[in-house]
Amino acid sequence: SGHTMQTVGVGLHPSNKVMTSNRCSRMMGALSRLCKRDTGPKYDIETGRKDKDAKKVQEHQTTHAAKAKNPTHHIDVPKTFDEMFQWNSAVMGLAGRKWMQEVLNCFAAMVEHISDTKRLQQECNVVSIRIAKTSGDNVNLSEFKSCMLAALRSLLPTTWDTNHEVAWNWLWDNIETVLKKTMGK
Repeated sequence: SGHTMQTVGVGLHPSNKVMTSNRCSRMMGALSRLCKRDTGPKYDIETGRKDKDAKKVQEHQTTHAAKAKNPTHHIDVPKTFDEMFQWNSAVMGLAGRKWMQEVLNCFAAMVEHISDTKRLQQECNVVSIRIAKTSGDNVNLSEFKSCMLAALRSLLPTTWDTNHEVAWNWLWDNIETVLKKTMGK
């Protein structure tokens, strides 16, 4: 659509640069102009004096104007599966689920042993015990699946395709079946 792309530095490896369009820069400029609008002096109704925070409002407007002129934002982009999983669970509003952390702690072992039914059963037994020791959270295993897939897609944006989607869905569906059986659900 004729928009050129620019790289926004995030203080990480060059492959983790965040891309933004000129349209985003124009929007930041508009947002900056909105932040700089002066609505006039504010008065305290009780005393009839100017608001004591007028200087703070001016400083706030100046800060936003400076940020709009320099659109480079530094963001800590998660690099590992665990970090990306935690970030995605927070974005999805699932960060407080203690049981999800227990599954995440054992997830690598379950993936490693997916082809060995007996060993996978042992890993699921361990996870089930660890989940049972959490504070009795309502366990919805599909929530873990959503965070897992989101993390994998985010970490492998150029290589992720439908084959990966099918394979990881198959893997989780197998793990979920064993976990549900083990947990008596």
